[in-house]
Amino acid sequence: MNSTVLGLGNPIFDMYSSLDNQKLFCIRQYVDSAAWGRTFHVEDSLFEQLLTCVEPKLVIPGGGAFNTVRILSQLGHSAGFIGTLGARATLLSHKPPLTAESFQWEMKNYGIKEYTNTEGNQPCGRSLCLYQGDQSLLIVNPAAAVNLQELEDSLLREADPHLIYVEGFLLPRRRLLQEVCDWQRRSGGTLAIDLGAPPLVEHNRDFIVSTVLPHTTYLFGTEDEIDGLQMEPEDIRSKLANGTLVVKKGAAGSSIYHRTGFLDIPPHKTEVIDSTGAGDAYAAFYLSGILHGMTARTAAEAATYGSSLVLSNLGGNIDTSVVTSVAKMFHA
Repeated sequence: MNSTVLGLGNPIFDMYSSLDNQKLFCIRQYVDSAAWGRTFHVEDSLFEQLLTCVEPKLVIPGGGAFNTVRILSQLGHSAGFIGTLGARATLLSHKPPLTAESFQWEMKNYGIKEYTNTEGNQPCGRSLCLYQGDQSLLIVNPAAAVNLQELEDSLLREADPHLIYVEGFLLPRRRLLQEVCDWQRRSGGTLAIDLGAPPLVEHNRDFIVSTVLPHTTYLFGTEDEIDGLQMEPEDIRSKLANGTLVVKKGAAGSSIYHRTGFLDIPPHKTEVIDSTGAGDAYAAFYLSGILHGMTARTAAEAATYGSSLVLSNLGGNIDTSVVTSVAKMFHA
């Protein structure tokens, strides 16, 4: 099935570095509450100072929606991506600069149609993915990405999506989300949303419940994110547009609330190297399975296995040969 899937999100360069105690001490000079398992959002100038503490060993274009769309494209779906990139180059030691052009090259490399804006006075979004063993610390600077505030009707007509996938970090941009909901109402298309982070859900709860959920067919979220809606899962599912609620539970697997019942999906045991992008991969494999006519159970099992391959790999992406092997395994 060559369905057109359009991702909306914050394009971010994920910058990976191991973090020993000395480097952690340096990080804490700038972010004094930095601790394992935490995520911080910082401004451009502070992010530049943090880069003096570490030298990234691996840099991968990413971001929630982009990670999902990349896998959907690898799975054979016609895919596009909307986001805002920065034209101001970020220089790294012994590496090419991070630019809008290098992110656009990544899209072209994976066959993703590009519908991006470029902001001339800002860098691209970046995140420091810092790790020590199975411990991680994430420091994010969205930069130019936050300037995506609205959609042009002409762009949506050109992309002609069957399904729009929106990452949760766009939820505060209410005008943008309202336009996506209007698209769903006009076109009857499918809207899938990942809730993104508990604070985003808590701060935007009323808007999500009253405006977003009635137009959403597939809602993805962790247990903490779902709790932020202050509703029972079945009540959330009943507010969706004849849709499905997917609760991602990490090492405990996932739960699927759909129109005809409830599914509890066990995890696929794996060695966890890096959790970045695993939830994004789950959404990609699940949506692809549904678009190919799989049952909810089979799609969730494929998503569980596919996301486990991301967990066992440093960086939020996996080779196309590995992605397609998952699809073949579950189509058989």
